[in-house]
Amino acid sequence: MFLQLPPEVQLLVLAQLPVFSVHRFRLIARECNDIFQSNVSTIYRNIAIYHRIAPDNMNISEIIRGRKVYFDWLDRRLSGEDHDEEAMSWKEYVQRFFLLEKNWINGKALHTVRLTGAQRRHRIQIDEVEGSAISTFGLGNVIETLSKTSSVNHVNIGGIASNCFDTGEPLWTNPIVSPWAHCEFDKGFLIWGRRTTKIEVWRRKCDQEADPLPAYDPDEYQRATHTLLTQLEGLEENTQIERSDQRGKFQPFICLNTEVPTSASRFVYPHLVLATRDALFVFVYDVPNAKLLRKIELDQDNVLDGDGDDEDETVNYVEHSPTHVFVCMERQIGIYKKSDGKADLVFRTTHPPDYLLSIDPEDPEFEDEEEVTLTSMELPLRPIENHTIRLNNFAHSGLREFKAVHVSPCGRIWVAICEESFVYIVTGGLEGTNFPLELTEIYLGEEELYYLAFDGYHVAVAGDRGIYTLSLGRLHEPTDDLHLIHESIQKGSLRLFRPQKDVDMQQTTCLQITDDSVWHVAAVETGNLTGLTRIDYGKRLGSDQEETGHLSV
Repeated sequence: MFLQLPPEVQLLVLAQLPVFSVHRFRLIARECNDIFQSNVSTIYRNIAIYHRIAPDNMNISEIIRGRKVYFDWLDRRLSGEDHDEEAMSWKEYVQRFFLLEKNWINGKALHTVRLTGAQRRHRIQIDEVEGSAISTFGLGNVIETLSKTSSVNHVNIGGIASNCFDTGEPLWTNPIVSPWAHCEFDKGFLIWGRRTTKIEVWRRKCDQEADPLPAYDPDEYQRATHTLLTQLEGLEENTQIERSDQRGKFQPFICLNTEVPTSASRFVYPHLVLATRDALFVFVYDVPNAKLLRKIELDQDNVLDGDGDDEDETVNYVEHSPTHVFVCMERQIGIYKKSDGKADLVFRTTHPPDYLLSIDPEDPEFEDEEEVTLTSMELPLRPIENHTIRLNNFAHSGLREFKAVHVSPCGRIWVAICEESFVYIVTGGLEGTNFPLELTEIYLGEEELYYLAFDGYHVAVAGDRGIYTLSLGRLHEPTDDLHLIHESIQKGSLRLFRPQKDVDMQQTTCLQITDDSVWHVAAVETGNLTGLTRIDYGKRLGSDQEETGHLSV
């Protein structure tokens, strides 16, 4: 039957097969092998587009060219004009991607910790194009020393720096930043606040030089800072300190000025969303054009305590999708439309779940102190038939406090955590999704949760016991049933990575997800140090080929 289909239909059918079965297709018959060999590039390109791992308007050369110097899961070091853009085929690209995905699901990763001393890292952002880790810091040792040796009680010493995340090589530093500032990064724009109403926007130096944007207009403070940094770079060059020419460097772009101080921010290109701590206002900016798109005045009738005690809410986190702004408050998550600023949904922890799942905290393997930190522990998710755990938790603590919320790039899936015990995976329920709200609630036992990361496919949660990860099913079309996400969770398992012995999970300050890694920042119990943990799923693509399902075709 398949061989009777038109060639273009055959290729579309092959694109929708499980990727690890595609190469077996050629073994069915000689005619199948002929189809495969004659269209191998087209077949794998269609697979990449169908699974949304490559846009339909880019060829493999353009995709590879986007990786400038980053030695990543593609197993290529690309530097300037020296790399071979045709060295990787669509077939190899797709196979390596799904081997990487299998590592995520199976928890097969290399777990490393890099300690930093004087510069105590706070927030971290990963530039996957240039292979750098961008972090804000405070000079804890300097502050402590000055406080003991002088009458100064506090020294305002901090900064932001980018380093090669493979070697730790310093690439760029701006010491004129508030200590332990919050920073945002996406598509080459780096953003942080001055702890006033002003928000600094800097841009990757190579991007601004190659594609100058007309909105470029740094304020006097930014220009003076840039002049100073340029002078410092000149001194480094005179002392023979080697630096990559442009990699990891930034220059000022614009300074935004909100009407009132803000405490929560989230930048997903091209929009920056800022919220006031008292849950009164949200500002939405178009960063490349330096324009305020909308000021949303939050409806105070919706941001009061769920029990009606008239206690004002506090904003813990803010997030946004292409169409909505998510304001994470202590007792609820308010979701507002970007188009008109009106509330679309108010989500509280009292919302009844469609599916309630739990790990087994009494599992003896859970308390095994001999568990090796280089591997993960699998924690099967079990359905809870009655809601005893959930009801007891409410009875003990009342409304649970939301800690953070993250939304997928498509805006149809969002994940939230409470300060204690619970993770929420939510789909639908918003204008434009065409699906009803559906909720899976996961109980992690009696554990405090500190941080959340979510890239649309993988969830990472930092808690007392370590870092939990969960891989969700992939949607292929905007019309796909969102219920498939909840089915994939019920069939899956959590993975737990224990922290290195001295890493203090209670002192977690950041958690990030990139294509091939989970990044975690926390204080270390011994000494005035910070631990940067990387759970790297890409470093082990080439090992244990039979176990990872390596394709030999």
